[in-house]
Amino acid sequence: MGRIERAGSNGFTRYIWYPGNLEDWKRVGIALGTGVAAFVGLLILAHSMLWATLVSTTVTACMTGYALGNKDANSFDSISELRSFETGRALWRALAKGFGAAAAAVLVAHAAPPTSWSGWLLPILPAISGAVAHQCGIMQVRLSAVRQAQKSELRRAPVAAA
Repeated sequence: MGRIERAGSNGFTRYIWYPGNLEDWKRVGIALGTGVAAFVGLLILAHSMLWATLVSTTVTACMTGYALGNKDANSFDSISELRSFETGRALWRALAKGFGAAAAAVLVAHAAPPTSWSGWLLPILPAISGAVAHQCGIMQVRLSAVRQAQKSELRRAPVAAA
């Protein structure tokens, strides 16, 4: 649970509570803002609702998938201890990923002409891209943990005398 503190009148402090972490909300805002910017830019440049919708949902899915992959990888250690709040958060992230992929597919399917191949093939691209970005986010966290372990191992290793 996050909290914003604001100084009020008469020396009182006003607290504003919001769900989640402020960094998570910033990532959501950046992903949605980038998707909207891609949509508007492609709609102006390409004059195609299909391609603007496809690229904007794919960009948003990739950024969100990468961020959620990082969160999932960071929570793997605490899930092994079966903490209920961590498993609840993992369930919430899974629901968000599933809903995001389904919503992107619906948006792209409705932007495509109803009788073309694009109505069947293109709606799956944002979901696939988001899933690949999710795995990249997990791998990035795991590889950085391996690098940190290797660096600490090198620091602890005794220096051989020549």
